[in-house]
Amino acid sequence: MESEIEKYLNNFENKLKTIEASSQMYSAIKAINSSNKTKCDQLVAEGVALHQRGMKKAALDKFDAALNLEIDVDALNNKGYILYESGDYSEAIRAFSAAILLLPQFTNVYMNRLKVWAALIRTYEFKGDYAGIEVAKKWLFWDADQMIKFGESPDAVSNYIESL
Repeated sequence: MESEIEKYLNNFENKLKTIEASSQMYSAIKAINSSNKTKCDQLVAEGVALHQRGMKKAALDKFDAALNLEIDVDALNNKGYILYESGDYSEAIRAFSAAILLLPQFTNVYMNRLKVWAALIRTYEFKGDYAGIEVAKKWLFWDADQMIKFGESPDAVSNYIESL
């Protein structure tokens, strides 16, 4: 029986395979929303500053406000990271996956999503959920392969995974 995360990820993988020009699509979306770009960037910067001061809820509110203005990879990535830190792994995966769909060559998003997979593996190990472990490992290695595909050194990716 597929878990909610596994169903979501299988659906995500299928969507990613069908997007041939996601970078061009992202550019087109950004052009449409260019009037909101400055305000969005300001909100993302404010969110980052709040997160650095440990004000996660206020930072999330800024990232959500930015996302209400325009679809923004940085807002999605930063939102996903706070959700990961808060232990909301499903929502973190959703935020990171949306960022990847928009800009698949942005390897920092994969690095952040790798942290979620590693945390899920530890959680599943604690619970004895071996099926969950296998799903998380599958996606961890998929993300690692994507990082290498987009120019990261295989050794650097391997070392990063070992550090998790």
